[in-house]
Amino acid sequence: MKNDLEKKNNIVPAIIGMGALAGFIFVTAIVVSTEVIPSDTAIRESIYSLRNPGLNTLMETLTLLGNWQTITIICLLLLAYPQYRFDYGIPVSAVAVVSVAVNKLIKITIARPRPEDITHLIDESGFSFASGHSVSTMAVFLLLIYLIVRNGERGGKPKALICILALAIPVVGFSRIYLGVHYPTDVLGGWLEGIFLVCLTVIVLNMVTSRQTSYT
Repeated sequence: MKNDLEKKNNIVPAIIGMGALAGFIFVTAIVVSTEVIPSDTAIRESIYSLRNPGLNTLMETLTLLGNWQTITIICLLLLAYPQYRFDYGIPVSAVAVVSVAVNKLIKITIARPRPEDITHLIDESGFSFASGHSVSTMAVFLLLIYLIVRNGERGGKPKALICILALAIPVVGFSRIYLGVHYPTDVLGGWLEGIFLVCLTVIVLNMVTSRQTSYT
């Protein structure tokens, strides 16, 4: 009975995860096989046309939400408080570490150069695909949203936090294109990668919870 319930709980994340993986493979195939992607060029030019000093400063600030320093601070805070450590800290930290490791491997394997330096508003090094900021924010922030809902957190603060986290994901992705350090396909690939990792984490959490319940 419990095995049936575990399988049922994992159906949705498995379907979404497989869809995200298929989408990632598709985007990766396009990136590898096409030197210049027309949609990348069109989107970049459209976004670059919005540039102005005030928005430049805003984007340079908002992109910091996806920095490894920010993600590390979030993980350490969740791990530091006993009431959040097991329900939030451990799974969020795990997906953060895995997302960085997996994306490093993908970057090295694909070895896509970043957009030309002339478009950069900030200094970035390393390869372009997939966007590490996009992977990290999708993986960490989406998992946090899921855990807040799963743990039944109620009240204005959890709802406000969910809204902030949900908004931060597209904002950080947009900022990476706006600042000229990533192609749109880098961001899309990063989001799909992050969704897959979250779904995988949810499945593991469901399995662990099922095992714990069977022993009580």
